[in-house]
Order: sequence, then C-alpha cells, then structure tokens
Amino acid sequence: MRRTVIITAVWLLAVSASASAFTLRFTPSGEPVRWPEEGSAIFYLVGTRDGADRGRKVEALDRAFHSWQKRLPGTISFVFAGSGEGLRVERDGTNLLVWVDEEWSHGPEVAALATTWYCPATGLIDEVDIEFNARDYRWATGEGEEGLDLKSVALHEIGHLLGLGHSFHPSAVMHDTISPGPGFSRRLSRDDVEAISLLYPPVRPGLFISDLPVLFFPDTFSGQTSFSSRSLDSLSSASGITALGSVSLAAGEAPTGLALARLDPEGRYLLEVASLPSTDGEAKTICPPAELVPPARIVGLAGVDYRRRGERLELAVLSREGGGERVSIYRVIPGEPLSGQPLFSSAVAPAASADNFLGMASLDASGDGFADELVILRAAGAGFSLAVYSLPREGDYFLEPLAPADRFAVSVRKGSRLLGLAALDADGRGKDELVVLERTLEGKYRLHAYRVEPATGGRGKSVSHLFSAVLPDGLGGVLPARIAGIDAHGDGFFNDLAILNRLP
Repeated sequence: MRRTVIITAVWLLAVSASASAFTLRFTPSGEPVRWPEEGSAIFYLVGTRDGADRGRKVEALDRAFHSWQKRLPGTISFVFAGSGEGLRVERDGTNLLVWVDEEWSHGPEVAALATTWYCPATGLIDEVDIEFNARDYRWATGEGEEGLDLKSVALHEIGHLLGLGHSFHPSAVMHDTISPGPGFSRRLSRDDVEAISLLYPPVRPGLFISDLPVLFFPDTFSGQTSFSSRSLDSLSSASGITALGSVSLAAGEAPTGLALARLDPEGRYLLEVASLPSTDGEAKTICPPAELVPPARIVGLAGVDYRRRGERLELAVLSREGGGERVSIYRVIPGEPLSGQPLFSSAVAPAASADNFLGMASLDASGDGFADELVILRAAGAGFSLAVYSLPREGDYFLEPLAPADRFAVSVRKGSRLLGLAALDADGRGKDELVVLERTLEGKYRLHAYRVEPATGGRGKSVSHLFSAVLPDGLGGVLPARIAGIDAHGDGFFNDLAILNRLP
C-alpha cells in the first residue's frame, strides 16, 4: 500500500503575535492524520552518540511524552523501547528520535524535524521519525544548562508525531516558531489541549473477561463461551485509567477486586479499589480514590501476598519518580483509602531513564506457597524482558534498591508488541502461570502462558512456555499495563483474565 510522507520542522525565529487557532492535518480526501485506535501504544527508540548524556536526554524526552500522555489518559501510551548509536531515519516500522550532526541536511535555521508516514486513504499513521539538529545547536536537559531546551522542542515535535499541525497562537507549544529566551521552556497551552482532545476524543472503557481454561482447552469445555464484556459506566473512575490490577478482598479468597490507577482532570494520579462489575454493569467502590504521598506517576499494579497469608491481600504499586522507579506495598482495607504509610517501599534497580514498563504480576516463583515475588515485563530494544523481584519479609530492615533475582528474554515475531502481563491459574490446575498479551503485526491479539518455577538444582528460576491462543476479534484498543488475573465468577477459581479495552 502506498504511503504519504509529511515533513514538519520547528524553526528558530522570533515569536510574532498572531490569532489564536490550532490546525490539524488532513489527507486530500479529508481524513485526519492520526494514530489508529487499534495501535495507540506507540513504541519509540532514541539514537544519540552522547553516551554520557544519553540518560539525561532520554529522561527529558520521557517528560515531554508524558506531558502529552497525561492529556490523553486511556487513549495513547508511549513506551521507551531502548537507545543506541548508528540509528538512521528511514521507513522501517520503528519510531525514532535521533540526533544528527555532520549529516544534517535541513539547514541551520531548522532545530528539529518530524517525518510522518501515513496511509493516504485513511490518514492512519504508520511511523514517525524525529531528528534533532546536533550540528548547529547544543541541547540542554536541565535548569541552567546552555543550549536549546530539549523538553520544549520535543513537546512541539511530539505534537506533530500525534498528528497536529501548527498553531497560530503565540503561546502554544504547536506555534510554528520558537524563541530561545528566558520563557523558552513551555507547557501545553489550552490551545494545544483542545487540539489533541479533538483529534483523540475520550474513550469509553470496558472490561473484556476471558475464561482461560475454556480459551486454551476448547475441546474440554465444548459449547462454553470463552469471553464476555462488562461495562465500567457505574464507576466514576472509569475514564482515564492508566493501570489495572487485582486484589483479594477477604482472607481465603482469590482476587475478586479491581485495583485502578487513573488521572483526574487536574492531572493527579489516584488509586482506588472497586468490585468487578457484574454482568449488568454494576460495580461499587471498595477503597475510595486517594493520591499517593508523595504524589507519583503510577505505572503498574498487582495484588501480592506480602504478609505470607496465602492470598493477595496487599497491593504493590510501581511508580515513576524522575528518572527512576519505586515499588510500594499497601494493605487493602475495605472502606479506607490506599494512602499513608506503606508496609514496604523501595527504589527499583536498575530502572530505565524513561517509561519502558508493560506489565506487572505477583507469582509464587520460588515454590514456597506464597505470591511474594513480583514479575515485571518491559520493552528492551528489539525485544522484551521479564525480571523477577523477591519481596523481603514483613518487618525486614531494607535499604538497598530492590534488585531482580532473575531475568529472562521474551521473543515475539518482528512487528509484534507485548502489551500486558498477568498471573493466574491459566490451566485450572491450582498453580499460577504468567500470561502475556501480544498484539501481532496483523492486528490480532494472542495470549501466551508461561510457567515460572525453581530451576533444577534449586538455583535460580526456569521459564517454560505452556500454550498460546488467539483472542476473538473485537477486543481492540488495548494499552499497556491494563490486564489482570481475577476470579470473575466468585467461584474461588483464579482463572479469568480481565483486559481493559474500548467499548463501541
């Protein structure tokens, strides 16, 4: 299929006063240029030769991406897939942000430039590459540094990446010219927010519930339906959900409660627990919304057995703070907000300079009968990785960052993306497995089940693939970290998978 290219530059000139108005970009047939709803998890690579400064550049880009993502909760996610040298701008299916020095060919007045490949018939974007001029400009990543402010310029170029044109409003990030002066570093203006909200209107979220034994073993469960859909309309927290998990609500029970992280209109991350909606869409709040102290960007949730009681009565929260991450464990008490002093909190090591997180689950990987290990799925260059973290015992004095006990590579076909991780009894045999959600290049959603257990000889862990299955058509619009294992029927069997998706 033929692809059309848009090239958009940011110029270094004085800002002039002009009328207030944003612009969108359209195909000749009138279709807006935008990312497809089925592929709104945007993975990107960063290319730069500055090894010493690479981490600071990646972190500045992450802050710019997050500024836009906060205005698109539940609609768009940006995932950092890695960095390196020798990366070039070309049509290769990879979104790239790269610094170009001696090969810069766009003129000294151009500080940065975005190239967009899209389908002329539909306007749907396939790929965007952004170049930064390292030949004529120095780039600053922090206060007091000399050079162009990277976050400010990146904000503008990411607007083009999302499909926005230039704005006539002089204070807008998407204004076509910028002035490197005292007020150079900018935030998204009302004009920018109105533009992106028009291009990507709010979505109506729902839950896709899959009965995994039925899905993985259809011959054994002949005639039974492997999936159902439930509405979240009865929850005030339904819009803007950024992470999904599950927890037990009472001792001796499998997880039946939903843990939800969401962004409110003021841009605050709130955390709450709710009951799973019934088939008629009714759900109730178990733990009212609360903001973490100190405030943080919540990226992942998972019910854990921190106190070693045989059920997932505590909630692990993974948050980003600056260029690092922290895991905190909270007790779930119905009727009380999840806030205040956590049972345990520690930095996570090592942590990427940008958000490469895709999912988190708790698991009994050591065979001691307790779901006291966290498994985290991340994007890692051309592939993906699983890291297993063992939680300390309750009351242990713990100062060092939480380090992975084991790491495993996860391979998929070229062009496929992994979008979530859950732990549950996938085959109905009483032992938890890891389930990974894949979106293929063809747009299909596949589930893969893995068993994690102590390796032969008792040293380390081993991972073995169990089975895979294709989910029914119509799931659509799944973003990272929004799947969780759950007991959807309240029958004591932890074998259902809840996936947050878009309702029609």
